[in-house]
Amino acid sequence: MKCVNCLILVVFFVLGAFANAQAATEVKMTGDVLMYGSYFSNRNFTGWNRAGKNTEDNFEVWQRIRVRTDFVANEA
Repeated sequence: MKCVNCLILVVFFVLGAFANAQAATEVKMTGDVLMYGSYFSNRNFTGWNRAGKNTEDNFEVWQRIRVRTDFVANEA
């Protein structure tokens, strides 16, 4: 009898979880991506160290990603 009660309880939990899973969840994602790249060749800056090595970067890429996520589970 105890096993049957446990089985019935498990069935109700599974049905309850399934009923909650059927609730409509709306996901809205918005955002922006900004990218900037530059390449310089033969810059005449002081990009040299004492050993005579070039220390400047000729190529640069900057990026910024902003994402906004809204989860709407229930409108009420």
